[in-house]
Amino acid sequence: NLLLKELRENFGEEPIFVGKSEQTQKSTTMMFVNQETGSYTVIGVKKEMGCILDTGGEVRYRMPKALENKIM
Repeated sequence: NLLLKELRENFGEEPIFVGKSEQTQKSTTMMFVNQETGSYTVIGVKKEMGCILDTGGEVRYRMPKALENKIM
């Protein structure tokens, strides 16, 4: 897939999460992260088509309790 190749080669992002939807769209959601820069990209993939759902930075692998309490 061209999108996956581009995330690796141009942004140094590697997949850290893959989940299959149980909804009717039968898509796959993937999260790519560059551990050195903290950048991330979340994509949705269905068959041969991919769509970027979100991009950003400051990735944290575990949410700090103080932040978790504010969100939940």
